[in-house]
Amino acid sequence: MPRYFFDLHDEQSTMRDTVGIECADENAIGRSTSRLLAEIAVSEPIASGRKTLLASVRDEAGRVVYVSTLTLTATRISAPAKVSPTHVILQAA
Repeated sequence: MPRYFFDLHDEQSTMRDTVGIECADENAIGRSTSRLLAEIAVSEPIASGRKTLLASVRDEAGRVVYVSTLTLTATRISAPAKVSPTHVILQAA
């Protein structure tokens, strides 16, 4: 199985993957990338503002073959507003 390297980027830094993981296909790459970005978002929450995380995936030849971003936006609300329930539909592009 081919090995892929998941490099992480945010507004302040870049972490280059030197170990990589084996992935069977593009679906496995996508799942691994989404899981990685979600784990980072959980471990580094933001109190207020906006943060964008980007993962670029390289193949064994060093070519970028996949890119995924996750943008987090947080706003502190000092006086809770009365809001009716809303349905949110997430759709992958």
